[in-house]
Amino acid sequence: RSGCSAYVLAYIPTPLVPRVPAGQEARFDAHDDICYTRAQLFERYTREHTQTEIADYWNGLPPWWRPPEFGCTSGTHASLLRNLCLHGILSSGPVLDALLRTDRVHYSPDPRLAYC
Repeated sequence: RSGCSAYVLAYIPTPLVPRVPAGQEARFDAHDDICYTRAQLFERYTREHTQTEIADYWNGLPPWWRPPEFGCTSGTHASLLRNLCLHGILSSGPVLDALLRTDRVHYSPDPRLAYC
């Protein structure tokens, strides 16, 4: 966990994701609330669904963590802050406190773009 202090992690719960190799994009499966890489999600559902169905499902899931080249976008306020912590951009408890009280969705002209 690059740059995250224990203080920061205490306020933004980070699920245990030992199954996700470092540096790979991961997303939460809405059915079991476990984080998977794309390959792991395909492996999990390959017997139940077609490749196209799994790809569509993956594309509809909000990213939990992405490698740095993707930036720190997210689908929610808490997960955006979590991504900032995981990328080492946010590591100060007082700054996190301020950001937790200031949700970007209230200041964005388009709520769909608040966490991009």
